[in-house]
Amino acid sequence: MPQKSTLNVIKILFVPVSAAKGSGEYQRCLLIANELKLILEDKIDIRFVISCDATYADSVPFMTYKLAASATKMPRELHAIIAELSPNMTVFDCSGRVKSYRFAKKNSSKVALIVSRPKKRKRAFSWRVAPFIDLIVSASHLPKLCELSLSEKITMYMLRSLHVELVNALFQAPRKLASNVTNILPKKYCFLFLTGGQYIFDNVNVPKLTSEIAHTIANKCEMPCVIINSNIKEPHTSNNIISLPPQSNADFISLLSSAEICVVGTGDVAAQALALNKPSIMVATSKTGRQYLADYIELNVTLGATLSPEDIANNVIELNSSKAKESQKENQNKYGFSNGTKQTVDAILNLVNDQKL
Repeated sequence: MPQKSTLNVIKILFVPVSAAKGSGEYQRCLLIANELKLILEDKIDIRFVISCDATYADSVPFMTYKLAASATKMPRELHAIIAELSPNMTVFDCSGRVKSYRFAKKNSSKVALIVSRPKKRKRAFSWRVAPFIDLIVSASHLPKLCELSLSEKITMYMLRSLHVELVNALFQAPRKLASNVTNILPKKYCFLFLTGGQYIFDNVNVPKLTSEIAHTIANKCEMPCVIINSNIKEPHTSNNIISLPPQSNADFISLLSSAEICVVGTGDVAAQALALNKPSIMVATSKTGRQYLADYIELNVTLGATLSPEDIANNVIELNSSKAKESQKENQNKYGFSNGTKQTVDAILNLVNDQKL
């Protein structure tokens, strides 16, 4: 086994689920990695393990190990990487097998597991998994889920080394956008971003649908619509639609926070919009998202819509012309939607620093 080098440079390996569809797990890991890099600068060595099938495989801004499939399906290859790198911490996001957590621990690596769904959280706290985990980060869509159940408290009591962070949303702080974006952004606009949930979106051309919805909003609501287009490299405006190339998390959040109204899916972006106190309309883009949307509507923190461009546009008109915007904001504040990035990063650094002592 390679000897661990001096701990002047912290080595962290991120292992998110990565496949041809979906990028939520990767985006969570990326924003945590970016925050760690901002804090530690050249005192940290960050690396990712990504499937070659992932659409973002060639654009990861950190050193990347590319596998033929997601790391969960290739434990031997992942173990070889861990053995060679000997990271101070290995961060799994909805990925990995128990034997991989165990292998990392045997190689003197702290192990963090990020989960975002109830089933994944239940598995993380199980006695099959928890003994091999140092940190569980549970990103729950509702603030009320940011509480430990009795069984979870018992697990933490029995495993004194297990740390848990219960967070709502994860994102970087907004920042000033580049001039080529701010110069074409109207004072008031609707920000449209539908994530790709594999269930409902299996047979849907998402870029085409996004374009159709944007045109309908721009025409019916007399409100400019901002969208993200992965096929362009420079921003451009046409027919009251502002199309932007893919953005960093900080820039994406800046667009979200400056919008008059947000139309989003029910994944991580929904939690971000609520934590930013934005009036919103949500569309269930996955099987789990249907339940999330029902929960949000029950709390009166959003309006719900189908995938129909007409239905979404009508909801934008309703939200923009009523007192619903202020009501949503009041309830978002009431229920405590918030950004948990700092507490997650602090928990990782505390564990790594404990390891150095």
